[in-house]
Order: sequence, then C-alpha cells, then structure tokens
Amino acid sequence: MKIAIINNSGNVGKTTIAREVLGTNMQGTMIEVETHNTGNQKYEKVFNKYYRINATDIEELYTRLVENDEVVVDIGASNILDFLRQLENFAGLESLFDIFLIPTTKDTKQIQDTLKTIQILLQIGINPSQIIVIANRATPSSFEKDFEILINASKKIGFKFNKNLMIRETSLLKDLELLGKTLSEVVNDDTDYRKKIIETKGTPEQAKWVKMDLAKMAGKKVYEDFKRVYENIVEGV
Repeated sequence: MKIAIINNSGNVGKTTIAREVLGTNMQGTMIEVETHNTGNQKYEKVFNKYYRINATDIEELYTRLVENDEVVVDIGASNILDFLRQLENFAGLESLFDIFLIPTTKDTKQIQDTLKTIQILLQIGINPSQIIVIANRATPSSFEKDFEILINASKKIGFKFNKNLMIRETSLLKDLELLGKTLSEVVNDDTDYRKKIIETKGTPEQAKWVKMDLAKMAGKKVYEDFKRVYENIVEGV
C-alpha cells in the first residue's frame, strides 16, 4: 500500500498523521518530499526506511515508489506544486498510489485549501474514492457543524470523510516531544511508574515519573483514537 499525504495548507498535522497514525501501524518506508533539511529524527523510530527527496528529482522518487511495497509519502509545503506537476507530466505516476490522504482542521482557510487540493487531484485524474480527508484537532460534539462544508462535499464528490476519520484535540503529542518519546513508545512502556512515584516521594525526580505515568494513561486513549483512524483509512484497500 502506498499513501501520499498532501494539502495546500500548512499546520494541518501531516507529520503527526504520517508518524503516529501510519508509521506506527505500517512501519515500511517513509519518503519525505521536502526541500528544507528537516532531518529524519521524527520518522526514524517508526519507519524501517527513510528518504528525503526533492519533488523535482523524479527518477529517485519513482525508484523509491516502485521498489518499496509499504510507502508513506509526506509532501512538504515547499514541494507541493512540483509534486503535482510531476503527477500531471508523467502518465500513470498517480496509479502508484492507493490513497491520497488530506489532513485538515476546522479553520476556514484550511477547509478551503482542502477543497482546492481535492479539486486539483480530481483534475489530474485521481479517482474520488482514493481521496480520504482526515479531520485533525477536532471536537466530537461539534464535528458535523465544524466540518459541514466537507461533509456535504464528500457526499457530492465521492471522497471519503466521516466521523471515524476524526482525530480529537490533544496536547499529549507536544508533551511527548518534550519527553523525547513517540506515542507507541509510551503506550508499550511496561515501566511501573507508580512504584517509582512512591520510591521518589519528596524528591524533585518524582515529578518526572508523575508526568510519564500520566502520559502513558493519556497515550492509551490517543492510541485507540489513532488506531481507529488507521483502520478506516485502509478499509477496503
């Protein structure tokens, strides 16, 4: 399975979805289509292979797509236009992808950019059924109201978008970055932090174990959320 993560809008959670939702479940290969030297630290813990490629380097991009089976391609903001141009210039290149994943949030600009991204993909010849929109940093109780435009568009156009493709708002991932941990590392950590909390009572070190235990507890909820989203992404593929 090969998945491209793309959106004309920034700050929609592409990296989070690539790493925590797809990487944790797929492992496989990550191709970061990006010009800037962002490095692979955010991916190396969850993917078996990592490449950073400029979208203009079509030969390397094509090679990596063909030679690997399980691939996630994260198209950075600086490379979106070049990537889309390659899809237009090389007939059949788009057929290498099973899914075009578009993360978005409830912000008006990002929803409008999401609709523009969908229209561009359709013009290139992507089948609507291959396009999946993820609602990131969403609130369950107001999902229908916040994403009404996209819900209606999905019914009209035929791309996939529903409440099962929603990632709830959480501060946990920022906390994990400060701790230097991925979500899967925290969830699968079998350390008895409660024992450590008791053992370090009255010391500055105790606060560290409290944070780790709370992160583990919150992480299990978020992990379940991400697992549900992943299962709905790959359903029927």
